[in-house]
Amino acid sequence: MSPRALALDVGRTLRPVGEVGGFALLFLVTSLLVAAPFALLTGHKVLGIWYILPFTVLFLVLYQRYRHRQGLRHLGLVRGRRWSLLVVAGFGGSGLLVVLFTSVQLGEGWMHVGSVHPLLGDPGAATAGVALALSANLGLGFGEELLFRGYVFHRLMAGYRSRWTAVGLSSLFYSAIHIPEGRHLLALLNLFLLGTLLALAVLLTRTLWLAIGLHAGWNFWLDGVCIYDPAGLARSRMLEFRYQLADQGELALFKLTVSVVLLLAILALAVSARRRGALTPEGTSP
Repeated sequence: MSPRALALDVGRTLRPVGEVGGFALLFLVTSLLVAAPFALLTGHKVLGIWYILPFTVLFLVLYQRYRHRQGLRHLGLVRGRRWSLLVVAGFGGSGLLVVLFTSVQLGEGWMHVGSVHPLLGDPGAATAGVALALSANLGLGFGEELLFRGYVFHRLMAGYRSRWTAVGLSSLFYSAIHIPEGRHLLALLNLFLLGTLLALAVLLTRTLWLAIGLHAGWNFWLDGVCIYDPAGLARSRMLEFRYQLADQGELALFKLTVSVVLLLAILALAVSARRRGALTPEGTSP
């Protein structure tokens, strides 16, 4: 193969990654510019919540319209009678995953329930806390899935014949975006595995709804169940966990329990997707 032919071949291979990378860079720069005035006005960091719904949806509506001449439906927001069932199924499925690895962590003595919020006995405060957590995490799930599995994953699927290539690259984008948060290396691995699970959910259902439910439920069950204190205008977790990790080895095992559970879920979805032909290009059209 001549150098020119090799260069063209490499260019074709990298083009989808470059397109998605350019999109991600534009999104990040634009979002920072939009977020900065709000941060200055409020005195609080808003870079964890502002993009969840309004900015992401507006950005993607405009980008899809003027860059691809398409609507959000092409990102997997296909309407149908079962969309709400898929969201509920994902929410419950992620709860089951959290119960599985949390049970192991509790059983090994790596963590235990330290305290219960005193307002938990107040039905009004408890209801408000759960409603607040549900709305926040559904917004987070919707926004991030629209961005990562909606745009990034679908563009990579359009650029690569192998569905596993698109799954792997989209999961790399998803985990890489969390690197600035300073997460543990194994936590980044688990984010990659979670991204893989969510991408397979999109392949299996040909929509974003199951992935949205899984993502929202994952955040809700892990960290989002909160109690709302109307008097203090504050919220805190209903259950506070205390960790008893003797060394880095136990920390690694603690996080690897999450990895194992995610791998089992990935295997289950991959088998189901293969049986339905969803892992071939012909089986993934929305």
